[in-house]
This record gives sequence, C-alpha cells and structure tokens, in this order.
Amino acid sequence: MRVIFMNFPVYNVAVPGRPPRLGGVMVTVFRMIADILNFCFTPVLLDQNIYGEKLPNGTWTAKLGLLDRK
Repeated sequence: MRVIFMNFPVYNVAVPGRPPRLGGVMVTVFRMIADILNFCFTPVLLDQNIYGEKLPNGTWTAKLGLLDRK
C-alpha cells in the first residue's frame, strides 16, 4: 500500500529520500495502526503540499491525480 504524506510540521515531518524518512505524531499513529492491522505501507512524498485540481480534460493534478490514476 502506498500512502501519501504531507509535510505538515507538528503533526508529521518528512525528509525526502528513497524511501522518505518520516516522523511526528500522525506517522506514529499510522504505524501503530499498520502494526495492529498487520499491513505494510510505502510512504510517498509529492513535491508540493497541495491536494490537486481538476483540469478541463477531466484529469486531476497532485495528490488527487495520483489516486485517480491508480
């Protein structure tokens, strides 16, 4: 499972890399849930902290575009 994280200080902090290094309370909670429910995830960081917008051709940009294309 791929999970998109926003770099949002206080709740989570992301350091780019392969894979990105993550920390913060939201990341800790997500890891706890993954352990309890027994699933693995791969963190994904996008270049911008935007959700995306719908283009005239019907496709989406940014995070929503990533979800729409999968």
